[in-house]
Amino acid sequence: MRILLVSSSSGSKGGGEIFLRYLAKGLSEAGHTVGFWCSTQDQMDTLAESISPYAAIIRSPYPNLYTRKDRGLLKLDAGMSSAIQGSWLEWSPDIIHINKQNLEDGNDLLEIANAVSSRVITTIHITQTARELNAVLAPLRDRKSRKNLRRSSGPLICVSENRTDALAAFIGNTERCHCVHNGVEDFEQPKSKQILDALSWSQEHLIFTCVARLVEQKNPMLFLHTAQEILGRISHARFLWIGDGPMEGEWDDLVESKQLETKIKRIGWQNNIPSWLAATDIYLHTAAFEGLPLSILEALSASLPCIITDNIIEESPTLNYPSIIPLSKYASQLDELCSPGHRESAASLSRALFEDKFSIASMVEAYEFHYMGLMNS
Repeated sequence: MRILLVSSSSGSKGGGEIFLRYLAKGLSEAGHTVGFWCSTQDQMDTLAESISPYAAIIRSPYPNLYTRKDRGLLKLDAGMSSAIQGSWLEWSPDIIHINKQNLEDGNDLLEIANAVSSRVITTIHITQTARELNAVLAPLRDRKSRKNLRRSSGPLICVSENRTDALAAFIGNTERCHCVHNGVEDFEQPKSKQILDALSWSQEHLIFTCVARLVEQKNPMLFLHTAQEILGRISHARFLWIGDGPMEGEWDDLVESKQLETKIKRIGWQNNIPSWLAATDIYLHTAAFEGLPLSILEALSASLPCIITDNIIEESPTLNYPSIIPLSKYASQLDELCSPGHRESAASLSRALFEDKFSIASMVEAYEFHYMGLMNS
């Protein structure tokens, strides 16, 4: 099949976009011809480059939702819409697969897709409504998103069970909404803390890591609060945040005020995430809400026990698993996590969950099922 993956082009560098690289890789390796479309805006350059080994890259001028003052309430410029439509028709896809970070972004792209093809599938990573997020003009924005999704053709895919239920309730249709778990690469490699030399940390330290943007949704202040609590009990613990974002200043001010610069550190985005996870003992993820975060799945792939917020487990019941500890209960299990033997057992469980539920092959097989349904309809 010729499958065109279409990004809503948020430029967030988050899992909702990295998902496309994993999907493109898996589809290509399964023998499909893959195209990838995104905006020509600079923030999409990195993702386009990372997908280029697996897909033909197609780019058009397009202002994503976050650069538009109207927040997508007005129609896209007719000339721009026509140019995007033409570029997709020229590539001649069998399937158009729209990737939306949330309910409202990429709605105009979904309209274009339905004008181009009757074989359209849509993945939505976060299904919280504008009203739930206390957004400006929430009723108008939710109304437009609901109308757009109801008019679109093809299956609507969410990445967790509860998000699928939420979407079905939002549009009033359970038959069109399906769950396909995200899949990630195999990050398994020998444990090594050599990379920690750059941070002046050693083999003896117990390393907690989070990979995420420094934004309010990811709750970095909760990460810092939890780190301080753990340091009160485990003096040899160390905490690393990998990622950047607008909360860097707030983070630095708090760490400096507590004089924790040697024990809690942040670094920008890294290309060698597997190496950092191989140097990690426990993955600590504090986001307030997610779709199904790739960084947690990558931690499972790297055989790490995880501490994650209760909300994420509630949204993705598959993560209710022995090696994954709800943040509300971590304190009672902290002594066990300090035991190398216990962490080794938890590591084996994390790895088993990855292999069973969250591999690229499993994700591709699930999407192929939906693609074939469209081809045969």
